[in-house]
Amino acid sequence: MRLRLPQKRPLALRLTLAITIIVVMAVALVTTLTVRRERETFEAELAQQAVLLLDTLSAASIDSLYTLDADYLSDLMTDLGRSGVMTTGRIYDADGRVVADAYDQSQRFALNPDPWGLRLLQSEAPVFEWQEDELIAGRAVVLGNVTIGAVSIGLPTASLGPKLAAARYQGMLVASTAVAFGLLLALLVSRSITDPLQEMIQATQRVSAGDLSQRVAIHTNDELATLGEHFNQMTVRLRRTMHRMEGEIEERKRTQVALEAARDAAEAANRAKSTFLANMSHELRTPLSAVIGYSELMLEQIAAGEFDELDEEIRRIMAAGEHLLMVISDILDLSKIEAGKMELAPERFELKYFVQNVAQTAEVLAQKRGNRLQLTLPDDVGIFYGDRARLRQILLNLLGNAAKFTDNGDIAFGVARDETADGAAWVRFTVADTGIGISSAHLAHLFEPFVQVDPSSTRRYEGTGLGLAISHRFCQMMGGHITVESQVGRGSTFTVHLPVAAVAVSV
Repeated sequence: MRLRLPQKRPLALRLTLAITIIVVMAVALVTTLTVRRERETFEAELAQQAVLLLDTLSAASIDSLYTLDADYLSDLMTDLGRSGVMTTGRIYDADGRVVADAYDQSQRFALNPDPWGLRLLQSEAPVFEWQEDELIAGRAVVLGNVTIGAVSIGLPTASLGPKLAAARYQGMLVASTAVAFGLLLALLVSRSITDPLQEMIQATQRVSAGDLSQRVAIHTNDELATLGEHFNQMTVRLRRTMHRMEGEIEERKRTQVALEAARDAAEAANRAKSTFLANMSHELRTPLSAVIGYSELMLEQIAAGEFDELDEEIRRIMAAGEHLLMVISDILDLSKIEAGKMELAPERFELKYFVQNVAQTAEVLAQKRGNRLQLTLPDDVGIFYGDRARLRQILLNLLGNAAKFTDNGDIAFGVARDETADGAAWVRFTVADTGIGISSAHLAHLFEPFVQVDPSSTRRYEGTGLGLAISHRFCQMMGGHITVESQVGRGSTFTVHLPVAAVAVSV
């Protein structure tokens, strides 16, 4: 008599194997897609955040980059560094050198350009470089059609690791649970779970294809029902997360478009203003010159004994016309500088006699308010090569301001030669007064156009607020700069530094 061994149930075996394979593959696929989507979403969000931060940083630094206001740029980057938003941050000038660094001030104004800065200057679009623990992003800063510098930031990617680890752990947990339940239920009730599992497999496949609206119908009150409920909860959370992320991305896109539109509008308005003022030069100067010319002619007639009673009125006309011509000339000079149409006329001249002539003119201005002008002029100041008229305009502007804001005080005008460590020869002009002084809050905006120390002072002191801005631009064009020290109530000291050979420099 032979014993008959019980036959294995191939359906249960096939069902067990099939369920195990399908569940493992499905969960692995979902986990892989989830991890990949998490990485791609994180990278896209981080890149978008970098672009927005770069745009904001470009808009905040474009004026200071144009004027090479290194102190403002350094303060800006230092504040951003303290905020903890970024790991690195730099601003480069048009030559690729570091102008400001959020964390390492020793890199400022290095002689050699930074390779990353040069790469940004040559790129028309934002540049991204993914590293192990951070995203380095940068872009060129363009004013009009001219690249005036570049900005670079680093954003940390440390938060990506925990997100991916959590996604992998969740995938492994779901896979382990699914396999265990599949084996147990397939052995016990293979037929009863075929339809629910098939339904879940189909729903999982649709979710993995991107249809997050899928839900699994619950037919029982056992582990499969629990698995189905968790699956439905997972799809709901995924759907909410996707909707929230899409809304955030759309909002950031709208913000970026609005910022770009505002920037373009501001640049267009500035270009239109500069072009208009530059074109109005002839139409404004000619009639004013005629008024002054006719006034001079009438004064000559009065000197010959005619129209004596009109002498005072005509002198007032001349004074008003000359003042108006000076104001308009300042505006037109500034517009020419901003439009890039101002040109220097360098020549060689004896600095000693030039300074003496300037001092004679300034002494008349100083005496109007009871001030005393003291001139310090060594005999060895030598020859200067530069634009005589623009240098005279700079010095008379500083001396005129000192006379205007000082009453019954002292004005010191000094000239000296300096030599840098590399042997370059420079000339230093100093104008110091004992006038009203300037507060530290106003020093940062002192060289901006149309700015006066105190808006309420316009009623007492005449002026457009353009003189210092024009002088500052002329110094930059001649390769030099102006510095200022001041205390309220104790006076101000302006120092002009110029190379002995003050050739034209693009600003």
